[in-house]
Parts: sequence; structure tokens; C-alpha cells
Amino acid sequence: MEIPCNSTIKLTANGGIGATYQWFDSTNVLLSTDSFLIAGAGTYWVEASSFGCPVISDTLKVVSQDGPIFDLGIDYTIDCNTSTVLDPLVTGGLGQLFYQYIWTDINLDSIISSDTFVVVDEGIYSLYLYDLTGCYYTDTIEINEEINPTTIISGGGSICDDGSSVVDISFSFSGLTPWSLIYNDGNKNYFIDNIMGTDTIIKTSLEGTYIIDSVLDVNGCLSNKEGLVEVIVHSLPSPIINPSEITIYTGDFVDLDAGNFLFYEWYVITDTIPINYERLLRVTEADSFYVWVEDTNGCVNISDTAFVYTQPLTQLFVPNAFSPNGDEHNELLVIKALNITYFNIVILNRWGQEVFTSNSIDKYWDGFFEAKRVPEGTYYYQIDVLGLDGKMFNQSGSLQVIY
Repeated sequence: MEIPCNSTIKLTANGGIGATYQWFDSTNVLLSTDSFLIAGAGTYWVEASSFGCPVISDTLKVVSQDGPIFDLGIDYTIDCNTSTVLDPLVTGGLGQLFYQYIWTDINLDSIISSDTFVVVDEGIYSLYLYDLTGCYYTDTIEINEEINPTTIISGGGSICDDGSSVVDISFSFSGLTPWSLIYNDGNKNYFIDNIMGTDTIIKTSLEGTYIIDSVLDVNGCLSNKEGLVEVIVHSLPSPIINPSEITIYTGDFVDLDAGNFLFYEWYVITDTIPINYERLLRVTEADSFYVWVEDTNGCVNISDTAFVYTQPLTQLFVPNAFSPNGDEHNELLVIKALNITYFNIVILNRWGQEVFTSNSIDKYWDGFFEAKRVPEGTYYYQIDVLGLDGKMFNQSGSLQVIY
């Protein structure tokens, strides 16, 4: 005989008038001496006797129907910031129309639903399933959520402010793609959306301290963030050649100075081969020059062009004595000059009297004044010349007239 789960049935024996009864279970435990027995699932037998008649017996097995049965499955993990559906397949009991569902959240110690299924996120959940007989079944499952992803920023470094140098800043993401990134350089925020790979690289020439503001994965899960990046932009060196333009006399030199840097390469403007690698460039001939430099930050730059010109040196040669005595030896005061365009000489005696003057260097003094030889002794001269360089040159001194 089959009865519903968690129910009983009235078993009745009929042994005739005046009969007595004994009900036993499968372990021979006497259960009742009535003519009936309220019994659940089990095996039962009954003995009946009446007025000395032989004892008669009968056995009956009562089978209980299965209660509702289901399985929530093994514990599992879902993606960060997502949910999952618990929808068990139930069998047994009186059937779907008679089931009563009670879903509980063990973490919150509360009933969360009486529906046949629930949508849940991370937590520990139990289902108590009853039918109308009072039979029930329960199962528990733990849902874990993946830990928040992590985004790491790296890269950066130093660059030179040359208009072309950039550095890489890398963002490495451990979560679900596509993802969205907000970062800033200390002054301005930047947004990159729908990044499909787990790594992305930006190139920048802007100085700043770069950090991650926020990162969201495809489910809107907020990423942890690690690191910061420094980008340093160094100004270019500014080599200034000193002097930047100069004229030197032929045979003279000038040292061009580029300033204090780490490395130097000097060039003639018309050539591509370096002519010097020092801070100072000694120049003896006319030309145009520039210098390439590198500073301690590794930044390079070139200078403006410096110009060096040459011109002849004004030179004057004046004897310190002559002897106009008629022996045809050293009779004239001969003065020589180089690279002049104007000449004037005045010679005075010791009383300041002018004894000779000339505007021509090719006119020599013969020692005469007013048609007479001047006395032997010391005389004084003043010479003015204008050189080819456009500069006036003055020289004064004394000379001896010797007989």
C-alpha cells in the first residue's frame, strides 16, 4: 500500500465477534491491541484470536511516496558585479502545483523569495521546498564573486622638449574586457572607452604625475588601481656662442665659447664634419660656425651661427736714430707702415719747434730745417695713421740725430 509522504493511514483488522488483536511492527514491537492501527510507512502485521479459535495473522507493507527532491549544485564563482539565477529542477512529492518555495539568504538571515527561482549575487543561499503533506527538502549553495580586477600604471620617464620626443605610459588590466579608463596627469583628466585588450599604451610629451582615476570592466565592476608615473620634460639646452660676431686681425685668434654643457660638436657652416669637441673653439681664419651641444639630461640643440671676420693689422715701423752727415749711410729718416690709408708726421725739436711735417709716408726727412742741418740731439715725433680697418692709430716717441 502507498501513502503520501509524511502521512498516515488507518489500518483495520476484522477478526469476527469477540476477537482480540495485536499489532506489531517489523521489529516485533507491540504497537496496539485495538482493531485498527494508525500507521505511517513501514511493515506491520496483526494477530487476531476469538474464543479458542486458532490465531490468525496478516502482514501489510505501507510505502510512503517520495517527497520533493532537488539539487542546487556545487558552489561556484560568478564574475565581479554580476548576478546568477538559481532555478532548481524539482521532482517527487505531490507535484509542481503543490510545492511551496522558501528561499533564504543565510548571510542576511532573511527570506528573500517564494518564487520557483531567484536571481542572486554573492552569498550563501538555501531553498526549503514543502508540499501539502508537510514533506520538505532543503539544499544550500554558496555563490562567490570574483575579486575586483586590478589595473597597474607603469612607464613614463624623462624626455626633451624638442617637439617630437614622447614616452609610453602603460595600463595593464586583469579584468573582463572591454573596459573603460579614466586617468589624469595632475592637471587634466583623460578618458578611454571600450578597450578590448588587457593592455593599452598611450604616448605623451606632457609633463606631469600620471595616476589612474577609475577603471570599470564590462560589468561595471570597479578595478583596484596601483602605481603612479612621472613624466619629466626637460627644456632644450640653449648654446649661445660668445662672441657671436667679431673681426680679428690677420694672424690673430679668438676663442669662441659655447657655454657649459656635457658634449660639444663644432661645425663650419659649410661642412658636416665636426672640427672640434671642446667647449672653446680657437679660430684664426674668417668663417661662419655653429655648435651642437648635449646637456646632462641627454637633450641636444644647436646654436645660432657665429661669424668671424679677419682684416689686416695696421703696422708702423719708426727708426730711433739716423745720421744725415753726408756719408751716404743712414742719411734719411725712413718710416714704413703696412695697411694704412692715411699718414701724418710732425717732428719737433726740444723747444717744441716744428722742424718737419708730412702727409706722405714716402716723403723722408733729411735732417734739414730751413735749409740747414739741424743740430745733433734728440727730436720728438707724433705720427697719426688711419688703418685699413678704419681705425686711427697714433704713435709718439723720440729719435736721435747723429753726425
